[in-house]
Amino acid sequence: MNALRFHAEFKKRVHEMRQQAHAERNKKKQADALRHEKAKKKTENAKARYEEAWQRLLAGTVDRELRFEDVPWPVFVVKGRGTALTADAIAKFLLPPPRPFGTAAATKERRIRLREALLRFHPDKFEGRFLRYVRQADQDRVREGVVEVTRGLNALLLQ
Repeated sequence: MNALRFHAEFKKRVHEMRQQAHAERNKKKQADALRHEKAKKKTENAKARYEEAWQRLLAGTVDRELRFEDVPWPVFVVKGRGTALTADAIAKFLLPPPRPFGTAAATKERRIRLREALLRFHPDKFEGRFLRYVRQADQDRVREGVVEVTRGLNALLLQ
C-alpha cells in the first residue's frame, strides 16, 4: 500500500511541476509579447515625432529656436556631439529589419527611404533652408551632425 501511495504522490507531484512549468512559460511568453508591443509602440511614436518635426520644418512653422537635440535626427537617441549619428543607428531607425532573402520590393523601399533622408539632410540644402531655425550656439554642432548623417546614409546606400 505504501508503494502505491508513494507512486500516486509522485505522479501527482510530477503533474503539479509540469503545470507550474507550463504556467511559467505562458507567463514569460506574455511578458515577452508585452515587452515587444511596448517596443513596437515606442518605435512607432519616435518615427511619428520625427515625421511631424520634419513637416513643421518643411512648412516653416517652427515656433522656437531649435537646439541640437530638437533637430529631427533619423535615430532613436541623440547624445553628445553627434556620436549617435552612425550608419547603424540610422539604419535601425529608418529601415525595416533585414530579411534573410531581401525582395526587390524591400530593396526598392530601402533605397526610397534612404534617398528621402539624403534629400532632407543634404548639407547645402539643410543649411540654406533649416539652419536659420537653429540657435546660434548649436549651429556648428548641427552642421557636423548633418555631415555625419549624410555619411551614414551614403554608406547605407552602398550596402
